[in-house]
Amino acid sequence: MFPNKQFILKIFILLTILLVIIWLFDFPFYRQLNNLSDDFNRAKKDLSLQFKQGNSYEKALTDYQGLYDKIPPFSKVFLADGSQLTLITKLENLATKHNLVQKINLGTQKESLADKIIKLGLNLQLSGSFENLVAYLAELKSLKTSLSVIGLDLKKINNDLLELNLNTQTFWLE
Repeated sequence: MFPNKQFILKIFILLTILLVIIWLFDFPFYRQLNNLSDDFNRAKKDLSLQFKQGNSYEKALTDYQGLYDKIPPFSKVFLADGSQLTLITKLENLATKHNLVQKINLGTQKESLADKIIKLGLNLQLSGSFENLVAYLAELKSLKTSLSVIGLDLKKINNDLLELNLNTQTFWLE
């Protein structure tokens, strides 16, 4: 009634193969699931601690809304691609209004700051009286023309005439 040796050997080989399969496939997955469980438990503890310290979703949303209200003024820093003529026209009209001779040199090297944001240099050479130059600069500031001044050079040409070289940067959205 006892099974023969061949049958026992087959069962032993089958069990060995099953154990090898379990060891090769199931244990790595079990370890990964254990690691994931540990990561979730750590994240749960961290979030609970942050919640106890006052860092909740509602607080983050309130902080975000406070920052979001400040975003529209920053959007005026960037000029839309294709509005170069509008900027040049504004600058020309401003110079004409203040009786200044203006020469505008657009930079040729575009510097990419981030995805779809380009920085481009703009050089303004103005000549006229001191009063007219000061009035031009004051109105230029009030226009919020999206120019960032990086350098200013003032030279005296003669008794009544000054030359102002204004190096600026503009920021464009492609």
